[in-house]
Amino acid sequence: PRALALVGEELCELAENLLHQAQRRMEGLAGVALCASALRQAIDRFPRGGDSTAFKSLLACLCARQASESIGHADAGGFRSLLDGWAKSLKHQSACRPHPALASLVEGKEAVASAIARVDESMRRAVR
Repeated sequence: PRALALVGEELCELAENLLHQAQRRMEGLAGVALCASALRQAIDRFPRGGDSTAFKSLLACLCARQASESIGHADAGGFRSLLDGWAKSLKHQSACRPHPALASLVEGKEAVASAIARVDESMRRAVR
């Protein structure tokens, strides 16, 4: 659980840094909040021909945020599904590859998902 918490914290920090990078590159992103829905909207509204570095930072930020939320909610199924989606998308792969925290999640997907499942099971037993 402690290692999983550290992964979640690292992802949150990465998401924050990536959002700031994107916002520095594109003025129109200044008001975007660090939540998955706002990031998704910003990506959907991203101008064609816009700054590709800002777009990749924004997409990697969304990936980090969604992964940290899956970890925080102890959602192993959601985590696996999320990473399976990244594996099918060249855009996601390209955005995540430069960031070791995201790349290592893809490589260690099953180990992280198993740790999330153990936390979820532990929480369920504690509630009973």
